[in-house]
Amino acid sequence: MSSLSTMALLLMLLDGTASAGDTAKHYHIPAQPLSNALLQFAEDSKLELIVKAEKLHGFNSVGLDGNMTFAQALSKLLQGSGMTYRFVDAKTVTVEQPDANFRKTANVEEVPEPQSSSDTTLPKVTVEADAETDPYDPTNTNDPYNKSYAVTNSSTSTKTDTPIMETPASIQVVPKSVMHDQQAFRLEDVIKNVSGVQTQHSFGGDYETFIMRGFKLSEANYHNGIRIPATKFDLANVERVEVLKGTSAMLYGLGDPGGFISTVTKQPSSTPYYSIEQRFGSYDHYRTEASATGPLSKEHGLNYRMDLSYLDANSFRDGIDRDRIFFAPTLSWDVTPDTKLTLMYEHFDENNSYDSGT
Repeated sequence: MSSLSTMALLLMLLDGTASAGDTAKHYHIPAQPLSNALLQFAEDSKLELIVKAEKLHGFNSVGLDGNMTFAQALSKLLQGSGMTYRFVDAKTVTVEQPDANFRKTANVEEVPEPQSSSDTTLPKVTVEADAETDPYDPTNTNDPYNKSYAVTNSSTSTKTDTPIMETPASIQVVPKSVMHDQQAFRLEDVIKNVSGVQTQHSFGGDYETFIMRGFKLSEANYHNGIRIPATKFDLANVERVEVLKGTSAMLYGLGDPGGFISTVTKQPSSTPYYSIEQRFGSYDHYRTEASATGPLSKEHGLNYRMDLSYLDANSFRDGIDRDRIFFAPTLSWDVTPDTKLTLMYEHFDENNSYDSGT
């Protein structure tokens, strides 16, 4: 078999005459690289074929097997390559280069030949496939396998599950995936992701206080929509932290003009999930987290969740240490498709040295 030159393919075989019309000829050209298939076609057809060789690189042809005209044969050989052909005269045909944006077909080492040499019609092919599904629903923030950073809805501003884009207020939400990836275990670690909010450390470091839009947050701590006096949380059972900027007295009553911070806890899931995590850090920092959730009774819609954490850490200053134990069991009951009853208990016990500074 002749090889292609680097610049052009020019086959001039003048034995006999050829016509681009309705003349039919029997071809048997196996599947192979397109350049070799065109060489054999030109030889069998007694045609002069002109094409730039480098334009054929990387393309394959399914071959020919059956009776067909020159035009039919060329169309089949060039199928999938984006190439077009044009008869200059009865014995000369040019193959034009494809459009620059046309995507090349994949290289195939070997393609089986058709079983019948007399039938040029391919057999019927049926392709079946299931729709590809994600391992989690990105809109379900309570899914324990959801690792998405995107949160589309929030209930803090309107006390209803409303898309953030349709909420007439400034809201920023930090989901659990961000907190996990940043290894955050204090609220002040999470608030660093929110614009317009600064941490104001209290005397001795006993509490976490914040300044939002220039106002100190004194009455602005909510936990699952309920105002609580505590300003120190453990994030082991926190699903997301929502920050509402601006006044909210119409829905929440007494509050600060700068806004408020709301923590939303993880809920029991019917999808079983278990995890344990151990962290190590500077100054003898050790933190253990564990969580478990799943169904107690699928028939009755009973689900449970247990989150716990233990912290033992020292400081760069001698004599300053911190011990914390936290656990939060939660039980939920799907009374009806639209009604859910949730019972939750949180235990937070921390012993830390009072650090008054130097």
